[in-house]
Amino acid sequence: MRVWAGIWASPYDKYNAEKAALQAQILAGNGYWIMGVSVGSEEMFRGMAASTLAGYIWDVKGMVQNAYGLTTTPVGTSDSIVSCAHTSLVVIHCLWVTQNNLRNSANSAVLAAVDIAMVTDYPCKAKPHSPYMLLANGSTHDF
Repeated sequence: MRVWAGIWASPYDKYNAEKAALQAQILAGNGYWIMGVSVGSEEMFRGMAASTLAGYIWDVKGMVQNAYGLTTTPVGTSDSIVSCAHTSLVVIHCLWVTQNNLRNSANSAVLAAVDIAMVTDYPCKAKPHSPYMLLANGSTHDF
């Protein structure tokens, strides 16, 4: 069994404590259990600036991938569809895609930092939407 490790990104003292706990597990020889690391959960939805979250992601990537050699361990984050004004949000190739704005420039710092971006979705709370994804060639695909 392998796990996704999660680190709260706020408040800052919690981020530091959880990063230290992850570091301790890696140093104890348990890095092989880690399938990936998610830094924060709905941080931008709750008001964290993308540049701040990106800094935390780069920090954790530096620790996990560079300092401890887990080079194939992806580091990313998860955020909410709700933060995109109830438009459809699908993640592929590390791009956040909304029906109104294919590349949300406000999130560009986070997109540059992540290896993987995940979506926190509560369909029972959202308006009906028509999801689609941005393909590698730049075209879109409706579902």
